[in-house]
This record gives sequence, C-alpha cells and structure tokens, in this order.
Amino acid sequence: MANMVVVISDLHFEEEKSDIIDGAPPVELTRNVPASLFENLITDVVRTAGERGVDRIDFVLAGDVFDLHRTQRWFSPEISPDTRPFVDNGSVLPGSALEKVLLDMLDAIAAEKEVGDSLAAFRNLADGKLRRGDELADIGIDIELHYLPGNHDRLANATPALRSKVRSLLNISGNGGLFPHNFLFTDPNVFIRHGHEYDPVNFGSPLKGRRIERDIRPELYDRPTLGDFITVQVASRLP
Repeated sequence: MANMVVVISDLHFEEEKSDIIDGAPPVELTRNVPASLFENLITDVVRTAGERGVDRIDFVLAGDVFDLHRTQRWFSPEISPDTRPFVDNGSVLPGSALEKVLLDMLDAIAAEKEVGDSLAAFRNLADGKLRRGDELADIGIDIELHYLPGNHDRLANATPALRSKVRSLLNISGNGGLFPHNFLFTDPNVFIRHGHEYDPVNFGSPLKGRRIERDIRPELYDRPTLGDFITVQVASRLP
C-alpha cells in the first residue's frame, strides 16, 4: 500500500472584525489567508496522490489552526478584564465565563469569510470530497483529517464543548476526548508535533538542555506561558 502524509500548520485563522484604532473609524486588517489557496493546495495533493497511486492520505493540521489569542475581542466591554486565556487548561470549567468566551471566539473566527470557506474545504476533504467548480466530486482515495493543538489554540483542548466545537468546524470524528499532542506514522515514517515544545517562551516547561522525549507529559501542554500574555496583552493591543 502507498500512503501519503501531508502536514500543514500555523494557519492562524483569526477574528478580524474587532480590529479598532481608538479615535478613528474601524480599520480593516486582512490577515486570514484566502480560501482559494487551501482549495488549490488540496487539489494539488489529490492530483499528486492520484499520479503516484496513493491508497491513503493522512492530512495533518499540526497546530495553531485557530488563533484564540490574537484578537481585540479580549478587550471588548462584554468581557471582564479578569477573563483572559493565559490560564491552565484545567482552570477552564465547563459552563464557565471563559469557556463561553472561547466558544464565541471560535464562532467569530469561523464567521470570517475566508476562514469559513477554508474550513468548508477541509470539511469536504474529511468527507473525501473535492470541489470542482460548483460541484463536489468524490476523491476516490481513503482520507483522514487529523488535528493537534499548538500554543495559540492550546485552550481548544480544555473542555469537551471546546473540543466538540473544533471537531465540528473541521469535520473530525471523535467522542469529545482530548486531542493528541503528536502523531507517529510508520508508513511513511513520520513524526509530527507542533514544535512549541522547543520554545521556552511558548511551552509550559523549560525543556532546553534536556532530551525532548517523544511523549511529553500531557499536563505540560496545559500550562499558560509568557507567550500567551505577550500575544494578548501586547501584540493584540498594538492597534
């Protein structure tokens, strides 16, 4: 059997509508990649797989797909200054104010036109479909779409409701269980992780100077980081 593994990461789908410069009319800042690029990418992958006689495609979204930090919604009057994302995943309780904010942010991100169309392309891919003009065609190859959180969508793993929301947006099956932090494929031999494990500013434990094992303790991925604080309180406030 010929298998193909495709890995993309750091799509950083963002909510853009709340970008405001004080004392001026709202300023539109376009940061989301046009959906046509992802549609072209998927078309290229399927065409290449067909040319090479591939029987199965594992398509991995390897973290920072949804940017839950880079948005000015954190400073809207409706959100308490005490409600911020630089908390441990275990502190996000089902039904809490923070969980509601995060669920609303995922909806706001998905409501962005280019993001919505991009997510639709990935959902079609997960269904084994490819858009050709106005039609959806069967790809004819066994395909599975995978997702793992990065540091900017770390909190997508915090509660069953958040995990279910992400699974719905991407059309990924699952029973609400935790998303993995890495994937290991043996045909071909590929090991995949987001990579923030190597960055002490954006990972929950300083691993520098030590061997970084394949399986890192899951609770380390749940911890808030200095990078969370800088992205929200500095980068998102710059406008």
